[in-house]
Amino acid sequence: MLFRSGISSGQVLPGAAGRQQLEKVIQRAEEIYQSIEPYLEGSPAIRTGEFTIGTQPLQIQLTNLYQGQLVQYRVGGLRAADELSLWTSHLAANLFEPTPSILIARGKAGKADTCRLEPLADDDARHHLQGLLSYYEQGMKSPLFLPCRASRTFVSSLLQDQDREAALARARAEWSNDQSGSEGRDRYWQRLFQFPEAFSGTFSSDACAVWEPLLATRHD
Repeated sequence: MLFRSGISSGQVLPGAAGRQQLEKVIQRAEEIYQSIEPYLEGSPAIRTGEFTIGTQPLQIQLTNLYQGQLVQYRVGGLRAADELSLWTSHLAANLFEPTPSILIARGKAGKADTCRLEPLADDDARHHLQGLLSYYEQGMKSPLFLPCRASRTFVSSLLQDQDREAALARARAEWSNDQSGSEGRDRYWQRLFQFPEAFSGTFSSDACAVWEPLLATRHD
């Protein structure tokens, strides 16, 4: 049914090339679904509530909780931005009670890539969420150089026992590559900052503040 709907939508290239591409996309979705299906037992639970983090009131609604676990998935690859999105939802879920989280996405060679986050105490969740809100408020007032992929690369390099300069070099090298989707090619960043000077400011400390708690909680 999905195949027929895709063909009739007019959004698929005509002929055999379009059909093959649509079949490939559906196959990817099926692979992700097979990986996530064991976690989708029963009907999803809903958690709603209002919290005040610092001076910021938050309204939280979570609708994808299965058997006490927050479950998310995407057919595309697992990006650094997706990890941060899961982390934010994970912190929100743990304000209610300790809750594990899982995100399944498309990995290499057609295999599913899994990101798991361990439960947190509500005080820890509140502390980390307040830190993210502080960066959000700062970024609303003035440009904040904290790109997802480059900052994750820097912190993961540090955690692999690389020194600060080596970790920064790796982040800058990845930033300046010519691959499609590279953050360094984004006109938004190029319009707001000078490079590579932007990496010598508060980038290091900001990246560690955001990513170290997430990577410490993650296990695969």
